[in-house]
Amino acid sequence: AARLDYGLEPINPLDAWGTGNDWEGIFHDCMKALVDDPDTALGALCVETRDGYSLTEGYCEMLRSILAETKKPVILATNVASNSSDDVAVRLAKDGVPVLSGVASMLTIVRKAMDLRDRRARPAEAVSTAPAGMRAKWEKRLKQGDTLDEAESLSLLADYGVPVVPHRIVESEAALLTAAKGFGGPVAVKTAMPGLFHKSDVGGVKLGLGDVAALKAAYADLSGRLGSRVIVMPMAGKGVELSFGLTRDPQFGPIVMVGAGGVLIEMLKDRRFALPPFGAGEAARFLDGLSLRPLLDGKRGAKPVDFAALAQALSRFSVLAADLGDLIAEADVNPIVAGPEGSVALDALVVPLGSAGAPSPHPNPPPQGGGGR
Repeated sequence: AARLDYGLEPINPLDAWGTGNDWEGIFHDCMKALVDDPDTALGALCVETRDGYSLTEGYCEMLRSILAETKKPVILATNVASNSSDDVAVRLAKDGVPVLSGVASMLTIVRKAMDLRDRRARPAEAVSTAPAGMRAKWEKRLKQGDTLDEAESLSLLADYGVPVVPHRIVESEAALLTAAKGFGGPVAVKTAMPGLFHKSDVGGVKLGLGDVAALKAAYADLSGRLGSRVIVMPMAGKGVELSFGLTRDPQFGPIVMVGAGGVLIEMLKDRRFALPPFGAGEAARFLDGLSLRPLLDGKRGAKPVDFAALAQALSRFSVLAADLGDLIAEADVNPIVAGPEGSVALDALVVPLGSAGAPSPHPNPPPQGGGGR
């Protein structure tokens, strides 16, 4: 307040340009006061620059002097990304003052810098290791190249500790009736014929089958049109539908995705990406970043989901991704239903690296219930 010209308010962000009297000294002292504030993480001068312009040279000198007097980052941020002050940017960067062009870009970079700061400040978290011998168990199968069917994909998840819905493969009506009776409630029946990865596209999913007549009718239709091999599983309880995914990035390698699942997967575009492996604490932070996060706390009378169990499931999926990521091109777990009693994967598809002609995981969400493509 003592240094500003009359009429200028001592606030953050600060407009320090007044009459021009002693502007370099005023800018230095005000910038120093802002940077020295304990609540300040970094100092940014937001101004257009131009090579060879006297004001620009004064701004640069002020930033260099502030940098020498603080341990906090100091940056120059332009309002537009096309001011072409290349010489200014090069010289300031050499002196340790980044020049960030454009407001949107600058804010994104600052946010990422603060995220990195927060990450470095967190204590190291223990990350689970893959179960002993599990890579050897699946390596041969994945190197065969053909896409894993639903049952195999769910078994792979289960081996790495990701909870999956109970399921059985059957190839006759009698075996279907026996399996359904063993589950003790309404079931979903889906075709399990080789090569039919997108089951709902061919009418290969039957949901909510609760009596013998419905089971027989469903099996007659599926076996007559598509083949005798089906997978049967209990209908899932209510919960929030999410999706886990694995893909390969040319630079970073395996990347884990978590996002909205079921009917929301294409509507919300709500997802986060991370490098595997990571622990349950880190998984919880990724989940916290989703737009659907409030749903996990329960809305309109719904009970909160078991958030810790969901984070643990995501962490275990990341261990799978780290252990087998060099053998898998893509993996899709959709939906994984999170409820008060825990989380369970209802459907999955794993595409090995180098799979010739195999489809990528289907972008369309499966129907509600026992899952299904």
